[in-house]
Amino acid sequence: MEWRLSDDGDLLIDWRENGGPPVESPSREGFGTTIINRSIPFNLGGKAEVHYHVTGVAAHFCIPAKHARPTVASATDIVDQGPGTVDPTLEHQPLKG
Repeated sequence: MEWRLSDDGDLLIDWRENGGPPVESPSREGFGTTIINRSIPFNLGGKAEVHYHVTGVAAHFCIPAKHARPTVASATDIVDQGPGTVDPTLEHQPLKG
């Protein structure tokens, strides 16, 4: 996964999956696809594109700037440590309420 801010401040996310079994386009729209295809364009006014290639799934999402605010951490402060890896600087916070 890669993400960046566009010149307009929109959050752009590119997601790619590969290395698994051959992929086929689904014959029906499941819950996850419904959420992606409806939430981003209709609730946020953004764009969602999902493509099913034999070698894996590729998706591109655009979240409008009004829903994406930079924080103190910048993109260079965040390092992808791989799936299932937890940033050791994050303190465990149980849910409350």
